[in-house]
Amino acid sequence: MKQGQRRILLPLLVLLLASHAVLFFIARGRTASNRSIAPTPQPAAAKSRERDAADSAARGHDLSAAFLSRLRELEQTPLSELSQQDFLTARRELFREWLLRDPRSAFDHLFSPLEDERLKDVSSNLKKEIEEAMALHPRDTWFWIDAGRYGSLTPVVMKKWLGAMMKDGQGDLVIDVLPRVPSYSIDDWVEELCRDASPARLARIRSFLFSPRGLEGRNHRLMLDHYAQRIAALPGATADQLLATETEPRLRGRIAAQWASRELGYLPAADAAQGVAALPRDTRGAALQEMVYAKRRGGYGANIDLLEELDTRQLFGSMTGQRREKIVSTLVHSYEEAPLEDIFTAVATRLSNPALRDAVLTDVARDRACGNEDQLFESLPRFPAGPARDHFLATVAPYISTDDPRMDQLIAAISDPALAAELRKEREDSGEEMEEEDAPEPMGEGE
Repeated sequence: MKQGQRRILLPLLVLLLASHAVLFFIARGRTASNRSIAPTPQPAAAKSRERDAADSAARGHDLSAAFLSRLRELEQTPLSELSQQDFLTARRELFREWLLRDPRSAFDHLFSPLEDERLKDVSSNLKKEIEEAMALHPRDTWFWIDAGRYGSLTPVVMKKWLGAMMKDGQGDLVIDVLPRVPSYSIDDWVEELCRDASPARLARIRSFLFSPRGLEGRNHRLMLDHYAQRIAALPGATADQLLATETEPRLRGRIAAQWASRELGYLPAADAAQGVAALPRDTRGAALQEMVYAKRRGGYGANIDLLEELDTRQLFGSMTGQRREKIVSTLVHSYEEAPLEDIFTAVATRLSNPALRDAVLTDVARDRACGNEDQLFESLPRFPAGPARDHFLATVAPYISTDDPRMDQLIAAISDPALAAELRKEREDSGEEMEEEDAPEPMGEGE
């Protein structure tokens, strides 16, 4: 064949492959419409089924060999006869037809660890066709995945299969195979299944979560959160309705937490605290721990208002010390770039419980003022006077050098005479100790 003839025929080859693809898409649609109503084979047809299976395997082998031969022929075409762009186009069209006629062998090549890098152009440009082939043969494809046909690329192929199934509305099949999914992937699969799941599907997911296989998940709490997040988002459901039939303690807490974050997180402090108080006692701690991360209108002061409401309503009473400390710390340390005087003023004027107020001020003083004396003394004149300021400054005092002349300013700002005298004495005693340490040692008689 002359070179000019080859240049004419090769583009025609590409068009021919494309036309074949269209015909097979039509045939695939007819096949897909009948896939769910195939008659159940009768026992008497066992031998016939065996013959059909053997014939099907032989046809599959023949197809695979034919497509592989065409691929090798295309790859061996000299660059002088086929441009790189035309080669890539022709190869994609070949795989488009291959996926329609023999998806198993097409997947074997596309997802082979040895071929993956070389065929990336095909995989990236035929994502839709790959998904459709998987959706048309869902159980077969899963069987090939589960059998380990794709080696180190198995996680990649599993992810593609999951996406294809969810897009095609085959979530129930995904739940069926969950027990076979590796533990390192189950979190992601449950998250995908929970997204927009119906109550019926959620019931199946819940059963899996507390099955032996579900409990082996790498992050079981994260899976519970995915489930609880979807439960809390069900249209028109109240917290009472969501928790009425749930008896599992871990799920009760996670559902209440997700509901509170969604429904109460951005409400004014009084309304948010009232909503928490209305929750069952065993779920309040989890709900609060999630809700306090929300960004409220009103800045830092709004968080301190919420802390005041929670304390006033005695909602901390039923919580463990560790959980209570975490909730308080989250609210207190949410100030980001708020000026020190704003933080101090909010805590000093909005918390009515002296014990809670002093505990929070101690935390703030150590976090924001200690080691940042310049900011402290610049802000000090704007601190409202009173017991709160006295406590705050007494907390900071031990962290300031006794020879810092600004210590006189700090002590002078303390309104409690007894406390001021105590700090002054501690400073003097500390200064004397330093002088003694700096004094030269007495010389011996022989020196």
